[in-house]
Amino acid sequence: MYRLQKLRPPSRALLKVSNLTIRLATDSGLLVTPVEDVSFGLNAGEVLGLLGESGAGKSTLALALLRILPNGFRAESGSIEFDGRGLLQLAENEMREIRGAQVSLIPQDASGLNPVLRVMEQVAEVLHAHRDWTMERCRQEGRATLEMVGLAGEDLARAYPHQLSGGQRQRVSIAQALACNPALIIADEPTASLDAVATREILKLLQYLKARLHTAFLFISHQPQVLESLTDRLLVMYSGRIVEEGPTHQVFHDPLHPYTRELLRCDLRKLNGKFNEGRENSASRVPFIPGAPPDLMRPSRGCAFESRCPKRGDLCATCSPAESTPSPGRVVRCFEYGGECE
Repeated sequence: MYRLQKLRPPSRALLKVSNLTIRLATDSGLLVTPVEDVSFGLNAGEVLGLLGESGAGKSTLALALLRILPNGFRAESGSIEFDGRGLLQLAENEMREIRGAQVSLIPQDASGLNPVLRVMEQVAEVLHAHRDWTMERCRQEGRATLEMVGLAGEDLARAYPHQLSGGQRQRVSIAQALACNPALIIADEPTASLDAVATREILKLLQYLKARLHTAFLFISHQPQVLESLTDRLLVMYSGRIVEEGPTHQVFHDPLHPYTRELLRCDLRKLNGKFNEGRENSASRVPFIPGAPPDLMRPSRGCAFESRCPKRGDLCATCSPAESTPSPGRVVRCFEYGGECE
């Protein structure tokens, strides 16, 4: 039967992404860059957050890690190493052995569930695809995994997806991702389609799994409050680039990049906090970041956030800032910290 593993301290680099650039060829022949020069690492057992507005490139990056990018997208440069293996160089049959077994995905919603197959069978099928086990053993393990995510009992295990609530269906998707005890789970906005009550329940479940499993997570969200209590370290993404990186508690309490500050200012829990200093606000006004993200069809010569930045200077419009390290463990792309032009 499925056994939970105790959490151990991160000990080795599990995932390493280096200078990854993803291009998309449009129908008009133009190339756009939804992910540009992205580099980061993830240790075994670590929970890494990826924060940014819709359209920042977060989901494209997630799909690139699994090598399931839609048609037209391609990894133009850079590398992705998982457990020492270069994923971009693997044949498709080798990638199929990794997907679901060593790296799995919790999607934004459970629309991928088979409507005519009982949920226990759907979890068992994941195991059957990657384990040399009998189907009966896969079903037993599938039941145990469903119990672990809060779907205990034969009635729930034998239910069809339409017989479950939205939150329960998402638990089935989580069970599928967990079934083979992968080393890395990518959770791409796993509460995006849920109501407030179901969201709280799923986040509580993910907290439980984080505490009990030695599984690394890449947790993607546009909501700062979702990532604050779940993650060990945080990446902030804007217009396809990582603009800030650091331990989660440091990023939340001392954000470096102006975009990060603006995102946290829009966290409704902090309406009366320091992120609202110098701005008009009222209890009836929902905070927002003025302006709009840049058009990827018309890339800027300078910093992508320049037109929306309250601290922009002349250099920001003509030159893109390189990474700088203002303190150990903190990385930021901003001229405010002495960064140079790329």
